Amino acid sequence: MSAPIRALPHNLEAEEMLLSCCFVDQEVVSQCLSSGLTPDAFYDPKHSLVFDVMMGLIADQKPVTVEVLAAEMQTRKVIDQVGGWAFFSQISNAAATTGQTAAFLATVLELAQLRALIRHATGLVEECYDFTGDFDTIRRRIERIGLALTTKGTVRTWAEAVAEAETITRERMKPPQERSMGAFELSWGNTDFDRYFQPLEPGELVVIGGYTSSGKSSLLRNTLWAVAKAGHPSLISTFEVRDTEEAINLAGHIAGIRSRARLHELSDGDKNMILDSFSAMRIGRLEVCHEDCNLAGIVARAKAFKRKNGLRVLGVDYLQILEDVKKLRPNERPDFAISCVTSELKRFATNEKIVVFLLSGFNRDYIRAGDREPRLSDLDGSSAIEKDASRVLLLHVPADYTLGTVKYSQSATADASDQPRLFTKVIQAKGRNTGNSSVGLMFHRETKTFHQIAK
Repeated sequence: MSAPIRALPHNLEAEEMLLSCCFVDQEVVSQCLSSGLTPDAFYDPKHSLVFDVMMGLIADQKPVTVEVLAAEMQTRKVIDQVGGWAFFSQISNAAATTGQTAAFLATVLELAQLRALIRHATGLVEECYDFTGDFDTIRRRIERIGLALTTKGTVRTWAEAVAEAETITRERMKPPQERSMGAFELSWGNTDFDRYFQPLEPGELVVIGGYTSSGKSSLLRNTLWAVAKAGHPSLISTFEVRDTEEAINLAGHIAGIRSRARLHELSDGDKNMILDSFSAMRIGRLEVCHEDCNLAGIVARAKAFKRKNGLRVLGVDYLQILEDVKKLRPNERPDFAISCVTSELKRFATNEKIVVFLLSGFNRDYIRAGDREPRLSDLDGSSAIEKDASRVLLLHVPADYTLGTVKYSQSATADASDQPRLFTKVIQAKGRNTGNSSVGLMFHRETKTFHQIAK
């Protein structure tokens, strides 16, 4: 007599209650995503589909409500797959409170991991029965089972890591013009940065530090637009300015004219160039969000964005205004809060194989020091940043500078032909795999754009 077929471990009530909590409070969706929950973690295909659509709403910066979700599923023509409006009525009326979220989430995640282990173990049993003399295959399967017990992310063996490393190295052995830039590294969109700082690599946390109005946000915007223009989806999360303001700033950068002052004085051709820049933004692969003020929300939206659009670069503007740093718990030190943010962003970059930019301000020591080049210790939370960051770039706007043999003073009116451009020195004070270096740039205020200095 054959053994009865057993259902894989699952708890439909916990899944339903978790979805109900998501409708009660949108922050629950962020909590779920930050904890590593994906649609694949649900046993019921209906629940999986609903959570997948929820992630799409988060990526599109839409509210997660029963009405919006049902309308979205109706638009996608998948509402009948979950049983129509009756299903949403059932979910929304479930007796769940957000205080139970952690318990429901833990249950769903644990059961999903158990199902994954069963699949791995079943595969191992089959391979043992069908043994052909290749014990390495069985050994790799055993390694995967062990790793699945201790990790939530993608499980892979050392042999697979070595294979990827060999592929990357072979690509780097090609002449620069023959490399498939984007597969394993990304251009800054600045040839001097690519040459002296080396291209960006997935898994890096890049911190850009500078004093107020030194150009941190502009450098981030310029870099991510260059990445997006090259076809790589990018996301900027900023709580400092509205997304509308960010689009206006980007328009000036794209058009290379201006985006704010005296627009009525421009020629029709220049006006059209600025307007064309908004069309470029609509079809570009860069998006800006200003809804998230804490790290959990930023990470959740980035995960949702990646699932829907792909994601290669995330920019966070900026460290000191995140609620995780501003609103400390009792007896919590600011440097500890900063360390929690930087370590989580580094982990996120590594697990998702993306580049994460984090902007940071300088502390009061830099202000008291006068006109000198900044150093790592000038950053707020410098010890945590130095520990977690793959690279640290510091922006220096000196009072005086020399180009060639000519000495200049940093003034918007010092040279009419240069006005209102300012010299900025970008110092890579830490490069974990790329070393330290510096690059001089000119900053054009009206377009909020950094330009390479002609040699």
